[in-house]
Amino acid sequence: MAWCGFVQRRYVVSLLSFFGLCLLFGLRSALSVSLTNLVQSHASGNDSHHHTPHSDNHSFHLDWTTSEVGWVFSAYGIGYIITQIPGGVLSAALPAHLVFSFACAFSFGLFACLPSAIKAEDYRYAVVIRFLQGFVEGVTIPAQQGIWTEWAPESEKNKLSLIALSGAYCGPAIAMLVTGVVNVKLGWYWIFYIYSIIGGVWFIIWLLLVFQSPYKSPNRIGDKERLLFEEEKRKRTANIMKTQTSKSIKGLAKVKGIPWKSILTSLPVWAVFVAGTTRSWVLLLVTNYFSEYLDNVFHMPIDVIGYLSAVPFFVTTVTVCVGAAIADFVLKRKVVSRTVARKLFNCVGFGFEATILIVAGFMTSYFPNEILAVVLLSVSCGSSGFAASGYQANPLDLARDHAAILMGISKLGGIGGMIMPNVVGVLTVNRDPAGWSNVFWLTAGIELGGVLFFAIFASGKQQPWSSYRDARELDITRKNTTSYGATRSRSVRFSEKTGGSGYPGYDEINDEDDEYDDGIFDDDPLRESYYDSMAPY
Repeated sequence: MAWCGFVQRRYVVSLLSFFGLCLLFGLRSALSVSLTNLVQSHASGNDSHHHTPHSDNHSFHLDWTTSEVGWVFSAYGIGYIITQIPGGVLSAALPAHLVFSFACAFSFGLFACLPSAIKAEDYRYAVVIRFLQGFVEGVTIPAQQGIWTEWAPESEKNKLSLIALSGAYCGPAIAMLVTGVVNVKLGWYWIFYIYSIIGGVWFIIWLLLVFQSPYKSPNRIGDKERLLFEEEKRKRTANIMKTQTSKSIKGLAKVKGIPWKSILTSLPVWAVFVAGTTRSWVLLLVTNYFSEYLDNVFHMPIDVIGYLSAVPFFVTTVTVCVGAAIADFVLKRKVVSRTVARKLFNCVGFGFEATILIVAGFMTSYFPNEILAVVLLSVSCGSSGFAASGYQANPLDLARDHAAILMGISKLGGIGGMIMPNVVGVLTVNRDPAGWSNVFWLTAGIELGGVLFFAIFASGKQQPWSSYRDARELDITRKNTTSYGATRSRSVRFSEKTGGSGYPGYDEINDEDDEYDDGIFDDDPLRESYYDSMAPY
């Protein structure tokens, strides 16, 4: 099958990636709403706000404490952060599309085991399964980067990855909508089997339609798409692409050359890590606990909780896409430098989110209103979508040749999501509005601290320890090391863009206040495609 109907194969890969991540990230929210239902039955002491005709939802409840529920959520985070960096290495050593699909399949299978673990009424069984789920899912985001290294032409990498990775935001919204209905109509355990079955079908379709690379199987794509990738292959053999090409070819051999000491002592890298930690805290707070907050404070029925819990994620899905488009426009038009752009999007997005959380804390304690709560949390989460074009796109700015490693380090910020459930469990032990106000205020304080750290130490420059060579550096090197005739044509083109001086941008390169990546070669295909291709993470 050369293509699927009239849809070219790379778009099929993008859409299937979207559905895969949509299902994968939906598992978290489905579990969250289901546990809220089961623990709610016990905590409320009655079934007054359950409208299901099925006796299963009435007869079964959990005696788990908030701390025990917190461990179920924390276990996932522990497993998830362990495999972030190994996931990048694994995706370089093995076909990334298989790493991604098999990790998803294992997680779907484990999800089907959760009802049995929950029915055993010992939270430790659920903790083990959630840890294993986090462990296998930790490789999926690095694997996605490996997939688009092969499947996305440079001019389409931003668009294709954006379509795929927006599933990570859309998935929780859909899961919360569906889970509330399924819990009421069918029973709490059905959502686990439904997601696992759909995930299994997705896995089979993926194996049938997706393969490692269009370069290795050109006979499996259409003529038009084949010509596109043949042209792309010619571009990749150009001198300016040698760094990336050698990396993709050698894969695991490059691991030995990673400058770990320089990376781990780099303040811009730590700025990305701190931002990732605060983001993980807030995102998983909303994912895992928004439904419980609505139950504890406003005592809503579970189906209504499912509907309302989905709203913040739909809003965030939109703002992530809008923010990426605005950032792309700002950088291409050179409105501000890349460093300023990253800081601006990150600090405004997270800063506004923290401010809204402070307001939500006061609202919860002094004038609780369920509609206002949903509006505030939706606006808060929506504003964080703009921050995705800040810290999450930043690893490629710092070191393009080590972007997978830096992305893994940024995802290690998931430690915030690992700690958060236990803290929330302690603060909300009484399940009262005052406890939830303290949660919001603590979260806002942590987030503002992360905003300050990023504002001071973040950078949009390629770091000295990066071996990535941008167009101007390559031109200068060739001018100094090769004959005039070998470099004349490229040097003339550069000179024309800068007014005809000796070699382009020399003064700017030696000006420490200027950034290499804000120069005249921002129209380079390699550069343009990477502006915000990682933003949806």
